[in-house]
Amino acid sequence: MLAVAGVATYHVAGPASSTASKRSARYRIGEDNAGIPYGTRPQQVLQRLGRPERKEAGCWLYRAHAAKINGVGIDPSVDAMKFCFADGVVSFIYSHYVAVTIHKRHYPAIWSVPLNIEPHGQPQ
Repeated sequence: MLAVAGVATYHVAGPASSTASKRSARYRIGEDNAGIPYGTRPQQVLQRLGRPERKEAGCWLYRAHAAKINGVGIDPSVDAMKFCFADGVVSFIYSHYVAVTIHKRHYPAIWSVPLNIEPHGQPQ
């Protein structure tokens, strides 16, 4: 059984438009995470995204180029993603959002705070 521990994501959004809503309607669940849902095994991540640029402390780092990670489309405001494993499955997903300026206001580059999903222990 999985439990959701917390969620926070950093997003910078411009004014709503019909183009943005049409684009959002095309995304499938998990697509904003390069199609890697929580609970994915390492071999499945390798099959979809290929070898990571770097592995560190149980996490795999992928850099994006032209809104793609090894050919897989991602959010164009993201330039890197990190997939972290616990108990042999993806349990944390981080997105690195690029710096942007909107209406003369600067928003710095930032790593998202992930949705944390981990195994839930038995009640005692």
